[in-house]
Amino acid sequence: SAPLVDISLDKLVTVSWSREQFLDKFDCADKFEVGVKNSAAEEERRLCSVNKQAGIDSFQCKLDLSSRKYCGQRFGFWVTAVNLNHNRGVERIRSFADSVIDIKCDGLSAAKKVISSSCQAVTPAWQTGPHIQQTREDQLEIVWDRRQLTNTHCVDHFTLKFWESSSFSPKYTTLKFSLTKKQDQF
Repeated sequence: SAPLVDISLDKLVTVSWSREQFLDKFDCADKFEVGVKNSAAEEERRLCSVNKQAGIDSFQCKLDLSSRKYCGQRFGFWVTAVNLNHNRGVERIRSFADSVIDIKCDGLSAAKKVISSSCQAVTPAWQTGPHIQQTREDQLEIVWDRRQLTNTHCVDHFTLKFWESSSFSPKYTTLKFSLTKKQDQF
């Protein structure tokens, strides 16, 4: 889930997270990276990187937002778990929710959680499957639409893999369809 974000009256932000916020595989993480995004500047950067240590289940890092230049701005925070020894190389999994805080010039600022739209946090999924129709004995028509998917902003191509089903040792054919911003149907 989203990291816990606390802000003091002096505008010192503490971002914290712990084992309890992970559904599973906490032990697979070798380190954690905390990111911050300033919505006003459209700037994203790493706030801190913390190596996991045996026996420690809670972590935190801090950010000073006491400067008046941050008044009225929105900041988002997230945690990325990093597995350095995954069998497919370094793997990064971002929290599925971000913590967002609006910095108030006077008074107390409060944090809220929002669903992340990062492709490291969400996975595209079919809402409905492609439409398949046999047009001739030896021809199939397969039609799909990007609107049949969730999180389409994380999709850059579709891969279609097919083979003759009656073959004892099938030969696979793979086709790749790249997406363009204006193309919805394939």
